[in-house]
Amino acid sequence: MFMTEVESLANSQMGELSKRLSAVFLKNMLASTPYSVQRIASCLNKPATLT
Repeated sequence: MFMTEVESLANSQMGELSKRLSAVFLKNMLASTPYSVQRIASCLNKPATLT
């Protein structure tokens, strides 16, 4: 009984940690590649201006 509680707690902690890590990773990735982000944004905006 006690072990399952500890396991579920550890799983929830790991889920929260992985969420935070992925958010930080995405932020760093976006910050390190502003040019490609601008290109993607311009590509996304092009169809709106064309129509």
